[in-house]
Amino acid sequence: MRRIKSLRAFASIAVGLFVAFTSHQVISLAALGIFTLLYGLRTLYAAPKYLPIALIALVTSFLSITNLSSETNFILLATIWGVAQAAMDFINRDLISAGLALALAILFALAPLDVVSAIGFFGAYLMLSGVHLGIAAYSPKK
Repeated sequence: MRRIKSLRAFASIAVGLFVAFTSHQVISLAALGIFTLLYGLRTLYAAPKYLPIALIALVTSFLSITNLSSETNFILLATIWGVAQAAMDFINRDLISAGLALALAILFALAPLDVVSAIGFFGAYLMLSGVHLGIAAYSPKK
């Protein structure tokens, strides 16, 4: 579990830095697609009980890679991905990560965001999540 959290932390920070310094929505949608694809494949092989969440992540990945030109797609897909991530983290009893993902989903669902602020908030979420997961991966066991 520690290895998975550290890999997820590295991926979150890497994609977060990439998204933060690349303000183009096509590249950010591609980063979301690649990130959710890796997440969905990891979840798919984790356990059969995570199959619905893995399918949501894989569908989100497919849709974000195939619809690279629409800002509403980015906001909608980031909202769906945030809900799926929150559900997965809640199942794994990682309440801080679940809260961060749920806050992202609520922000994207309720606030009227333009594409620049949506990409910025998504990058900030990935950075916060990556730092939290990195700390959780290497903290002493209880």
